[in-house]
Amino acid sequence: MIDRDFDLIEKNRLIVSTSLKLLSIDSITVNQKSEDFMEYSVDAVLSITYTFEGGGSAQERISVTIVVENGYDEFFFVEDVYRTDYLEKTTDESEA
Repeated sequence: MIDRDFDLIEKNRLIVSTSLKLLSIDSITVNQKSEDFMEYSVDAVLSITYTFEGGGSAQERISVTIVVENGYDEFFFVEDVYRTDYLEKTTDESEA
């Protein structure tokens, strides 16, 4: 999820490395199902750690929904990831 651009991770020239850690899975929902294909939504909490040039670091926790596809019971593919905590904040601000 770090290498693909899901707009989850800050990128700038001061960040030398980034790591993700799955903290919890809150729910798994089947979105679509057929004979040879399934799509799931996984609500989860991630911890993102940024290491900065010069040795400092910062960490944040984010709530996300991960859309996972499974084809022919052979492979799983992360199709999309989006922040649900960001969507909730944006929704709250727009209602004010």
